[in-house]
Amino acid sequence: MPHSVASLLVHVIVSTKDRASDLSPELAARLFPYLAGIVRERKGVPLIMNGPADHVPLLVYIAATESISDLLRVVKTNSSRWVHEQFPEHKRFGWQAGYGAFTVSGSRAGDVTDYIAAQQEHHRRVSFQGSGPQSPAELPSLMCPIPPSHCPRLTLCWFRYGGGLAISHRPHPDGVCG
Repeated sequence: MPHSVASLLVHVIVSTKDRASDLSPELAARLFPYLAGIVRERKGVPLIMNGPADHVPLLVYIAATESISDLLRVVKTNSSRWVHEQFPEHKRFGWQAGYGAFTVSGSRAGDVTDYIAAQQEHHRRVSFQGSGPQSPAELPSLMCPIPPSHCPRLTLCWFRYGGGLAISHRPHPDGVCG
């Protein structure tokens, strides 16, 4: 075959530096199209992006010749520079060094699209920071009680929670975690 063919659909999550609530609706309205343009420039296809003030979930097709880490390095570097140039009042804006990236089956693309589209509402009801009635302690019991960073036998899974989808971790199928 003279060329490469791939269907690489990925749900990506990038967070603002220190999870600061820097993404105002005004900034997001200009930033999200800019992010989509970078993805397209890198031969990817952005399907949807949305999010609260401290992170951005995206659903993208990634080009067969692109690595996720290279794409996100360019997206985060170029968009940070653009924010600093276009919005001088956001001189402290930046992205965290890491990211989350999860492949998505084409048959689940609609579910992930709906989940990302509902991010604003979802994060008004569910918080994954601090404590409170909808903190991580309140998530379904399938979650492993050991933090992911301490669980060498981690399995990621999708589950329905509060009308949406969430990614969580759970013990390895043999019931042992850590």
